[in-house]
Amino acid sequence: GDEMQNDKSLFGRSSATGRTQAAITGSAVAALLAVAPAVMGANLVTNGSFEDPTARSVGSFITLNPGDNTIAGWTVVNTTTGGLGYTNGVDWKGTFWVASDGLRSLDLNGTGRNPNGTENSEILSGNGGIFQDITLAAGQEYELSFDMAGNLDNGAVEKSLTVSIDGKTVNFSFLPDTLINTNSSLGWLKQTFTFFASGNPTALRFLDTTADSGSWGSALDNVSLIANSEPQVIISLIAVSGVLLIRRSQGAAL
Repeated sequence: GDEMQNDKSLFGRSSATGRTQAAITGSAVAALLAVAPAVMGANLVTNGSFEDPTARSVGSFITLNPGDNTIAGWTVVNTTTGGLGYTNGVDWKGTFWVASDGLRSLDLNGTGRNPNGTENSEILSGNGGIFQDITLAAGQEYELSFDMAGNLDNGAVEKSLTVSIDGKTVNFSFLPDTLINTNSSLGWLKQTFTFFASGNPTALRFLDTTADSGSWGSALDNVSLIANSEPQVIISLIAVSGVLLIRRSQGAAL
């Protein structure tokens, strides 16, 4: 009888221990599940929706010239020089149209400006763009996404841009529908592409390539760069924790 009682007591202690181990492992799984969305949402791009600095008043829009770094994280560039020596930067859009994310976005062909500072939106003034430096891990797969539309002021003219990063260049285009699209609803289109990084220092560049666009170029907003394989790490950890949970539960029942 005493021996049986001892066995029951021992079994009871083992069951309690098993339940405790299972609870601890379950808590670990819950913690991993809580972390997973944050990892999956880690955007490597600084100020991808062009909202900062919020203290800078934009109004309808302001034109930023090549070399300007007013928009946090980004530097304005110009790919070509247009007629009469005019160059294009970008137009930082505020209330001019409705952004796809937040309150601000870009027209990658800003109002043309000649060396004397005179502005003229009618002159073909080259194509504008932006860039920011990005650090990537060698062999890592990344997904770049952004929202694209087009300035409607010159009608149903196709807008185009190129994205360059880590030695890779991809072309994108957008054809505005003037019967549907308005400045209140530009028809923003999500664009994406994936690539494996070399690990070399690189810059993320968006350059407008719209032909004969004057100052009416591609609209850009909501830029995101995410490492694709990170969620797999979380899933693997959860799977391992699940196996441990099962094994410990089985061990407790012995």
